[in-house]
Amino acid sequence: MNFKDFLKEEEITLLNNMIKSIEKQTKCKIRIYIMKKIGKDALNKAREIFIKLNLRDSDLKNNILFVVSIKDKKIVIFGDDGIAEKVNDNFWINAVKAMVEKFKNNEFVIGLSGGINLIAEKAIEYFPDKKEEVIPGQIIYFEK
Repeated sequence: MNFKDFLKEEEITLLNNMIKSIEKQTKCKIRIYIMKKIGKDALNKAREIFIKLNLRDSDLKNNILFVVSIKDKKIVIFGDDGIAEKVNDNFWINAVKAMVEKFKNNEFVIGLSGGINLIAEKAIEYFPDKKEEVIPGQIIYFEK
């Protein structure tokens, strides 16, 4: 699969709108980072990307990053300390497994949406908020 063909423009819009809707209900930020190859130490690389995107700058330490690596077919969901303390490791593992099942069938948007919704339930439960608008900014990043 060509890296740039992973998500179509309308799928990006759909995911952006979905995440904006979720972020109106929680103090968490959710971001997606699509890359060609993450390498062997996927968790450490996800941590680096998390910091690079300034997701560590939250007082509540509750932001979440989805990293999808196309060529080596890896998914990492990286939650900051605040949200990681609220859920157990099996929660993250099960969210990734649910996404992988859809990705195997080339259902990338369904897989991402499902994973995001699972995470959003906990984000809203533990870090609720009500706001009219979310701070504008990029939600989906593609590695350059």
